[in-house]
Amino acid sequence: MKHEQFETYTIREFMAGVHKIETPKTKMYSGLMGINLTGHSLFSGMAEPYTLILGAFGFAMVSTLIEHSLMSKGNERSAEKISDFTRFMLPMGVFSYAVYGVVTIL
Repeated sequence: MKHEQFETYTIREFMAGVHKIETPKTKMYSGLMGINLTGHSLFSGMAEPYTLILGAFGFAMVSTLIEHSLMSKGNERSAEKISDFTRFMLPMGVFSYAVYGVVTIL
């Protein structure tokens, strides 16, 4: 069992900041800690769930923005077609990815 040595400081040393140890500064490059968003990492085997989530989110956002834009311009028929297409394609994408996952496991 490893015994650690403890350093003792007086109250004056503690209040003066003598006890502070320099810690290495780390930079945060994105809000997604632990996810590398380079081209090589997005298409590797380990990052496929992240690619699916980011792709589905992007598809849903773009289709929602197009639908909202069409509705604000008074083109309800085209907005309804976009909505129907999105409601069909998102589940199809999830199910096809599930089938792909099962096939690759076998």
